[in-house]
Amino acid sequence: MGATATLSRVLRARFTPLVVLAALMVLVPVLAPSSFHLRVAALVWIFALAALGLTILMGYAGQVSLGHAGFVGIGAYAVAIGPARLGLDPLLCLVLGAVLAGAIAYGVGRPILKLKGYYLAIATLGFGVIVALVLHSEAEITGGPDGMAVSRLSLFGWRMAGALNWYWVTSGALL
Repeated sequence: MGATATLSRVLRARFTPLVVLAALMVLVPVLAPSSFHLRVAALVWIFALAALGLTILMGYAGQVSLGHAGFVGIGAYAVAIGPARLGLDPLLCLVLGAVLAGAIAYGVGRPILKLKGYYLAIATLGFGVIVALVLHSEAEITGGPDGMAVSRLSLFGWRMAGALNWYWVTSGALL
């Protein structure tokens, strides 16, 4: 009986925050007065997902990363450039963007993670600055500071448009 009670307590402690988050995610569209608020909430979920990655790196591994946003940018631009410039399927680009960001993270991370303390922080900061400079400077590919036009994502004939749809996609990804 003691082991069962302990397991039950551990499961409750692990899943209660997820249940609370899921309930909050369901309530936000009901309480949001406009699509603007849904767009802001979708951005909150996106940044929360990036923060989870930082939690793993900084909280559990004890490493300092100041260039985390560079990998988010690499994945995002891969998803945008693939369909707009190369004519690839947007769903394929979602996977390719994640694989590309992961491969670059592995390639850059191997030598950088041998550094400690301030040196690690400066190296990751430098990587983030380099990514930002490349994304801004390569205007023919990325659109530079003006950005680029990207076609709407469609999934099995369903076109991803509107703040509510993006809200549900981002909240599902975070959950």
